[in-house]
Amino acid sequence: MLASGKASVRMNLATIRIRRPQAFAAYLREISVFIDGTKVGGVKNGGEARFDVRPGGHSIYVKLDFYKSK
Repeated sequence: MLASGKASVRMNLATIRIRRPQAFAAYLREISVFIDGTKVGGVKNGGEARFDVRPGGHSIYVKLDFYKSK
């Protein structure tokens, strides 16, 4: 059972959580989140996003315009 109270089948899944601290730089912009080269969502200033993935190794990065995390 998830925190929202809705049932979900999450067998054999792991959760990746991305937290973005609140900051003045690009505060109106959403940062894109990529897992294994695919855009899976975004994170707003001061926000958090969660993504369910299969257990194992993954390539994860965030991007804003031409800036990309390592």
